[in-house]
Amino acid sequence: MKTAVIGTTTWGTTLAITLARRGLPAALWARTAEEAVRLTKERQNKTRLPDYEFPPSLSVTASLKEA
Repeated sequence: MKTAVIGTTTWGTTLAITLARRGLPAALWARTAEEAVRLTKERQNKTRLPDYEFPPSLSVTASLKEA
């Protein structure tokens, strides 16, 4: 099962990280492709949750289809 979290707010990022840490492949949906690229490159949400890196099973996308 793959999960999707819509929104990169503090709550959305926390939820996506928690799900991924529990072994569920998770996708975090960003509003723009630029944001998705930045979060993917940095592997963390430095604006909202700077002390937590994304687990390997967490992906970021701007496409609802992919999420």
